[in-house]
Amino acid sequence: MRIDPRNPVVWYTMARVQYDQGNFAKAVQFCLKTNTLLPPASPLHRANWELLADAYQNLGQTDKAREARDQAARDNNSVVRKARQPSASCRRL
Repeated sequence: MRIDPRNPVVWYTMARVQYDQGNFAKAVQFCLKTNTLLPPASPLHRANWELLADAYQNLGQTDKAREARDQAARDNNSVVRKARQPSASCRRL
């Protein structure tokens, strides 16, 4: 089986596995890699930032955890705003 190294879902999944196994430093590395591969406004952004925040928290890096949580909130707000914008066909009505 081949895994696409540019697939952010693969990297997020590896981050999640590392986190669940208690390997928080590795989870951080995989989350950071995931962020470099995600397209703008991806629904996975928020989950990835939240996982990153949890991993930083478990490593005792509370400032970085807070920054990641803030980013998760910003990403969530931008996704909500985009979802509330009417489509072009609705605006014509």
